[in-house]
Amino acid sequence: MRKTSPLRVLTKKSFVLYLAVLLLFWNEAIYPFIHSSLWNTITENDGLQAARILIVADPQLIGYQNEPLFMGPIARFDSDRYLSRGFFYALRHGRPDLIIFLGDLVDEGVEASTEEFDLTMARFDNIFASYKSIQRIYVAGDNDIGGEAEQVITTLRNRFSKRFPNVLSMRDLGLRGVAVDEMNVFNGELRNLTAATRDDKLSLMLSHAPIIRSFGVGARQASERNSDLILSAHDHTAWSYTRNRAGSSSSFERTQIEGEGVIEKTIGRDQPVIELQTPTCSYRMGVPDMGYGLLTLRTIDDETGKGKLELEAKYTVLWLPGRYPQLLSYLVILVWLLIITAHRVLYSCLRSIVLTRNKTVKQNIV
Repeated sequence: MRKTSPLRVLTKKSFVLYLAVLLLFWNEAIYPFIHSSLWNTITENDGLQAARILIVADPQLIGYQNEPLFMGPIARFDSDRYLSRGFFYALRHGRPDLIIFLGDLVDEGVEASTEEFDLTMARFDNIFASYKSIQRIYVAGDNDIGGEAEQVITTLRNRFSKRFPNVLSMRDLGLRGVAVDEMNVFNGELRNLTAATRDDKLSLMLSHAPIIRSFGVGARQASERNSDLILSAHDHTAWSYTRNRAGSSSSFERTQIEGEGVIEKTIGRDQPVIELQTPTCSYRMGVPDMGYGLLTLRTIDDETGKGKLELEAKYTVLWLPGRYPQLLSYLVILVWLLIITAHRVLYSCLRSIVLTRNKTVKQNIV
């Protein structure tokens, strides 16, 4: 009797299983590492140090009410892991001095119970863990405190402010003379995140929703504040807005941010107003491209002798790998395994039936 090659037996019985393990290792470890190593690096001109800012927009951690009961734990696990892995690589690549969370931190902030909110916050802390030396700013979005489909809810606003205290020192960032404010476009609320001083010459405005293209009270107040650089999110996609200071405030240019390039802008009172809109970092938001924003700000020496302050701004998006194609590959492997298993079970049943029938026939003949 000819012996079957061990390699042949292995191929017949385990090829799909080994392929599944290889695919899992590729999707979850190898490819994310390779992908992040290809991210664009923002270099600092003349070797002068710039403040490095990592922008996290619309993570929208999945809640406990709007997911199917049997799929909820799986969806939360996979989404949380995707966010955590992306943030880990963005943190390692960006080496930020400051992290700005631009709102919609959770998906069900308005409707979640106290227990559900606490569970979500524990997950948030695990996902976005970083060194204590890195400063943090948290901006509330409409999914956190209301504002789009409903009024901003005061109790949720207070809960958010208490849960997410902001830590910000412009002196430590090397950006003295820059005032930072938070604007809520939905109700026009303006908060100063830095103590106003006589040295303030530029204004950095943080907003969950875009400001330049808005026509509401928030846009008017931002214009009155004379903002120079605006950072926003909300739409889950990446855009750059430019508005000239002269002329109508409703006239602006809008350009979609794509690819791995670096946007370079000069920020100053004699320059156009710039708004940079960062995409979502969650694959659950229904858009094909996700990423983290990386911004560097560096003071430009005033050569006019007039005490004018300008900033050199460089911005890029650290684009993340798509998740749905990976999940689809897992589904294909799973269906393949189910078909093979069903085929073997069916074959074994039919073989058992045939052997039993043959045995019965032989007994009858005897």
